[in-house]
Amino acid sequence: MKRIHLLLSLALALIPLVSCSGQTGTTAGSTTATINNETEATTEAATVQTTTEESTTKETTAETTTKESTTKSTTLPTETTASDSSKTTTEARTGETDSSATVTAEDMENAAKLGDWVGTRLNGKDMELGSIRYAITSITDDQAAILAMIEDYNAKDENYRKVKAEVPANCSLRACEYEVVYEEGFPGYGDDGNVIYTPALSFGIASESGGGLDTSDGLSYIGLSATDISTKVDQHLTGEVYRGLMIYMIPDNACEQYYITLSYSDRDDKGNALTIYTYVLTKEIVVK
Repeated sequence: MKRIHLLLSLALALIPLVSCSGQTGTTAGSTTATINNETEATTEAATVQTTTEESTTKETTAETTTKESTTKSTTLPTETTASDSSKTTTEARTGETDSSATVTAEDMENAAKLGDWVGTRLNGKDMELGSIRYAITSITDDQAAILAMIEDYNAKDENYRKVKAEVPANCSLRACEYEVVYEEGFPGYGDDGNVIYTPALSFGIASESGGGLDTSDGLSYIGLSATDISTKVDQHLTGEVYRGLMIYMIPDNACEQYYITLSYSDRDDKGNALTIYTYVLTKEIVVK
C-alpha cells in the first residue's frame, strides 16, 4: 500500500507554512495520516517556511501604508552552470503582452505552457471579481541560485515574513518568475479604483491525479504549495505589468505530472460556492 508524505500547508494569521514531511504525529497545526490503523513518523522533513517578526506595528504598516505607484522586477538567472554532483537547468520564455493572445487553461488537458498568457479572474475589493492575465515566464532548479534568492529576500527589512528552507536529499527547490496584469476596470482601491495594494499572486501545486504527487518509491506527497518571495511594492496600478517570484519544493523522483495552479472563488447559477482553477505546465515529468 502506498505510503503518504505530508506537505503540510498551514496558515496562521500572516504565517504561511509549507512543509514536505512524512511525519504524521499530532501537534498543534499538524495533520495526521493513518494507514491500516498505524501511523508512520519516520521520515526526513523539508520545509519552505515563512515566519513573522515580532513587531506588530511594522507588520501593519507594511500591509496598509501604500503611497507610491512603482513596479519593481525580480530577474531569475538566464544561465546556470552544473557541477558534477548537481545538474541545474533554467528555462525562460517571454509571453506576449497582447491580451488577445491569452489562453483559458481551465483544465489540465489544455494547460498553459511556460510563457503563455492565461486569462482568468480574481477577487478584488469587496470580493468583486475582475479580469487579469498572467504568465509563468521562467523556471529554474539551480539550488544555489534559489537559496541566494531566499537569502536576498530575508535580508530586506520590509520582508517581515522570513523564509526558511530545509531540503532533504530526495527533494529540491524550484523558482518561477511570473508576470501579471490586472486589467483596466479591475475592482481596486484609491480614488480612481485602480490601485492594487498586494499584486503578488498566490499559486498552488496540483498533481495530475488530483491527489498526492506520486513518486517512484511508492510515496505520495500531499499539500504541495508555493511561497511568494516577490519584491515588495507600495502599490500597483491596473493595466501595468507586475513581475513576481515564487518558490516551491518537488520530490526529485516524481512519477506523475504536476501543474502550477491559480484559483478564484465564484458561485454557480444556483448560488453554490465553487472554485475556478487555471493550470500551467512548467516542465514535463519524464518517468524512467
